[in-house]
Parts: sequence; structure tokens; C-alpha cells
Amino acid sequence: MKGKKSRPAPRGWPPASAKDPIPKEEQELFLEALEDLSAVPDKDQPVATAPAAGRLPAKKPLPRKAVLQPDDSLDLHRMTQAEARLALGRFVRRAAGEGLKQVLVITGKGLSSPGGVSVLKKELERWLRNEGQSLVSSYSEAPRALGGRGAYLLRLR
Repeated sequence: MKGKKSRPAPRGWPPASAKDPIPKEEQELFLEALEDLSAVPDKDQPVATAPAAGRLPAKKPLPRKAVLQPDDSLDLHRMTQAEARLALGRFVRRAAGEGLKQVLVITGKGLSSPGGVSVLKKELERWLRNEGQSLVSSYSEAPRALGGRGAYLLRLR
């Protein structure tokens, strides 16, 4: 398209498409991440390091006038649920490891999804309920200036 300026691609973009084989390095990282996952704990045994399984971290409203600037951000637009889950896990682990306190995750509003429902928003909540519990202390919908209903601010532990 002539005359249009191209925007820089978001970090980690483009994801591997169905036509392109997944690079060997990505496959190895994925398998490594799977090995890090622990087995689901027995329902009768308490989990000492994380809140109760299946619970979301606290959803706290933002202060009214404050527009909080995140320390880093991740855009999940146009990713599949599997790609988004993997990218989200890597991103939040890295951010927590670097000592960041607040990150922005852009899921999109789902306007181009079937039925107009954001599948990635649901995937984010699923991730927060499971793997994210030990890393995220609370989250909230981002202020309009940072994406509103299509983005979330995650406060890291």
C-alpha cells in the first residue's frame, strides 16, 4: 500500500503462522516451559506458596485520577490462545524476575473475534487463575488512555 507508514512490530511479533513451521528454538522453549509446570496438587493438600487454586488474584479498581504508567507492556493482538498463553507466561516471568512492579497486557476488545467476544481476555483470566497466581498480586482493567476494556494492568508480587 503506497503512502501508508508502517508501524514497528510489537515485541515477539509475528507469531509463527500455521503455514510456517515452528522454529526449533521455539519448540525447545515451549517444552522447557512445560517441564517447569508442576502437577496439579491434590485437592486435599493445601498449597503453601499460592492462593487457593482456581481463584483469580484480586481485581482492584484504579485510583480515579491517576493514569499509571506500566513498566513494560505486551500486545497479544492476532495471537492464538496457545501463542498468547506462552507469550504471557514468558513476559510476566521475565518482568517479575527483573523486579518490575506493574505491566500492561493488551488483549484487545474482541471486535474482530467471532461473536465480538475477546477470547484472549478469557485466556488471560484463565492464566491468572492458574500459573499467574504466584506472580501477580492483583490486576485491573486499564484506564482508557492505556486501552480501557481491551487491556489489563497486572501488579506483580
